[in-house]
Amino acid sequence: IEGKGNVAKRIADILPSVAEERKIQVIQALGELGQKNAGAALLNEANVGSLPIRIAALRAAVRLGYEEVIPVLTVLLSAEDADLVRTAREGLSYFPGKAGDNTVLELLKSNDAQIRLTAVELVSQGALPTPADLLLELANNDAEEAVRLAALKGAKEYVGIPHLSTLLSHLLKPRSNDELAAAEEA
Repeated sequence: IEGKGNVAKRIADILPSVAEERKIQVIQALGELGQKNAGAALLNEANVGSLPIRIAALRAAVRLGYEEVIPVLTVLLSAEDADLVRTAREGLSYFPGKAGDNTVLELLKSNDAQIRLTAVELVSQGALPTPADLLLELANNDAEEAVRLAALKGAKEYVGIPHLSTLLSHLLKPRSNDELAAAEEA
């Protein structure tokens, strides 16, 4: 499409007035156009639309790499609705560029073990490009066993020969039977 920026801006301008039954297709088109100038309109729909529209708007904003959606995704990690939680997790796991990576790294520093656990799961699903060392560090040092176990289990997809000594330490001196099992699996 010639002049994608202008087309996206015009579509974004009319988005609030589009009929509910057509809104998802329009949102998806905005995601396909890839123009960040549609991000504010998508973020608005992510906050006020019906559940299917919110999910479509969140996905399109992630696809655009619209960084202003990151705080919304972070809050939705603890939403009541399972579909919103899944969408937030997917969005943060695959957010393009450094902004998504930095957000996941910040979540790993949280004082809340549940947030750290979620962040470890995001890392295990591919939120960071080379997570093996980070996951093994968390498996060694996190205060919560659930986080350590999740990190050890998540590391199995990424570890290699350089990580063998760390894995062996979990095998030789496990802190629990669950840790031993996770280390064996890794």
